[in-house]
Amino acid sequence: MNIFLMMFILFFPAAMAPAVYWIGKRSCGLMDAAVIGSLAAETAAAAYMLCVVRYSQIVFHAPGIMTTGFEMKMDSFRAVFVLLGASMWLLCGIYCMWHMKGQSGNQRFYAFYMMALSATTGVFMSENVVNMFAFFEIMAITSYVLVVHSQGKSAHESGKFYLAVSIVTALVTLLGIVVFYTHSGSLSITDIEKSTGTMGNAKYAAAFLMSFGFLAKACIFPLHIWLPSTYSHSQMPVTIILSTVLSKAGIFGIMTVGFILGWDRHFSHVVMALALTSMLLGGVLALLKTDVKEKLAYGSMSQMGYITLVVSTVGLSDSHGGEAIMAAVYHCVNHALFKGAIFMAFGIICAKAKSSNVNDLKLTGKGNIFITATFMFAAASNMGIAGSSGFVSKTMIHHSLSYYEGGIKYMGTFLETIFLISSGITAAYLIKLFRAVFRQDFESEHSGEHEPSKSNDLKFAYFPMALICMFMIAVAVRPHAILNIAGSSVMGMDIHPGKIYFYSIKSAAYSLVVFIVGILIYSISKLKTAHFKNGVRIYVDPSQEWMHIKNDIYMPLCRNIFYISDKVFGGIDSVEMSTIGFAEKCIVKISQRGKFCEKASNTKK
Repeated sequence: MNIFLMMFILFFPAAMAPAVYWIGKRSCGLMDAAVIGSLAAETAAAAYMLCVVRYSQIVFHAPGIMTTGFEMKMDSFRAVFVLLGASMWLLCGIYCMWHMKGQSGNQRFYAFYMMALSATTGVFMSENVVNMFAFFEIMAITSYVLVVHSQGKSAHESGKFYLAVSIVTALVTLLGIVVFYTHSGSLSITDIEKSTGTMGNAKYAAAFLMSFGFLAKACIFPLHIWLPSTYSHSQMPVTIILSTVLSKAGIFGIMTVGFILGWDRHFSHVVMALALTSMLLGGVLALLKTDVKEKLAYGSMSQMGYITLVVSTVGLSDSHGGEAIMAAVYHCVNHALFKGAIFMAFGIICAKAKSSNVNDLKLTGKGNIFITATFMFAAASNMGIAGSSGFVSKTMIHHSLSYYEGGIKYMGTFLETIFLISSGITAAYLIKLFRAVFRQDFESEHSGEHEPSKSNDLKFAYFPMALICMFMIAVAVRPHAILNIAGSSVMGMDIHPGKIYFYSIKSAAYSLVVFIVGILIYSISKLKTAHFKNGVRIYVDPSQEWMHIKNDIYMPLCRNIFYISDKVFGGIDSVEMSTIGFAEKCIVKISQRGKFCEKASNTKK
């Protein structure tokens, strides 16, 4: 029965995709009902599965499938990610009923939307690295179709680059899997973990190669290059899914690699460096950007840096590794909630203004109490303000950093300092958004120009936002809830939820310090990012003049690699062809000489 339930959760959304497409050709209303009904059933099944595997696990193995075998596993840790994915897919599906109404090709969108859920669920369930790789690639391809749904030129350009990065980094991941298999003789995650002790330094090469695809999907520097264009030119529901769920597939993959290495300290320190860079760079760019989607995209990059940072401390905290990994899981859940709410709120605002530039959104949120309250509540959670759901997970992250025992002097102090600065930058960019969009602190040439769009259907946009706010309240009120369902062990680490105290004067005071730092950073940033034009404050983006990692590094590097490869291998090919041509001529001449000698011999006779 449990095996059947696990297979139902994995394959049901994909099985419904053809039916959704067929129904959509005939009735949009019935298609919406079929999608929401299917996603509700999927979410209910995932919630029930979480109860089933709370203190146990289910393993399914079918030899011969995909040559290497089909091996799925479900425990409480994986079930949290599966339920998170199904829940956000359902909430975003309801939001789509407002956002996607009247658009062409919706049946195609929803069909691939359902298939993408199955693929993402497969990533979370996989116990075989080849199965995980296969589902990861299916997830990339199906999400590509969602990215280019609007069929605009910019969407296609962004989609092509998103797919290219996904494929290239996934191929590097496959190379790492091959190295692990060569040394371990197994593709099972558990079996590979047991054999890494005999691999020597080869395990580091395999781990870093295998991490490529996951780091890219998690938007970690320097593989975040697909992030701004993809978020900016995708439909808002697609952006929500990319930020709240697909990025977590990358985090899950990084956790898997860390588990395979036994949470090795050398690997952890490298991941830590990338995470710190992502936190700071993502936060700074989120503060400077003027496009709301880019702002929120880089904000997500910064939050993924937080999660990856605490994942890197799992092997550097000795007996507190379990708390570190649960802090990562907790913040994955919280990030999905508060970022989903913020994206949904700005989806309505951008539709109202028919623009995503912050200078065109001035005061468009003013007067809408529900959207304002939703943004403020989600932003407070994003900042980690005491009393919010984000306060819980950020407190756990802060505690995990304080337990650092990686052997580098003053590293613990350095980590806490960067954490404070990055948290302040996050608060600063959210304060900037609030003042620009919701508060009338200046005269705006745009105020009063925008009329509500699709207002009659806003109930479908408000409903998922309200549910998310309710979930955030529940997490804030009962902070131990997620810890208690995780069981006693996660990824080889013992969990002691009873030892964690969230609401203390020290923790609350720290969140206040973060907010004050955010105000200071925002005040300083205004000197460079805002100026007055005809009495109107205009925000500018000074980062446009900075070096662009994609256009100034990656693209020239790729062009030079292709150019050099063309010349080198073209030269080798020319030499080979010339050698073959010369040999052919020699053989012909020798053959002709032999025939001449034979003819002369016959003449003499």
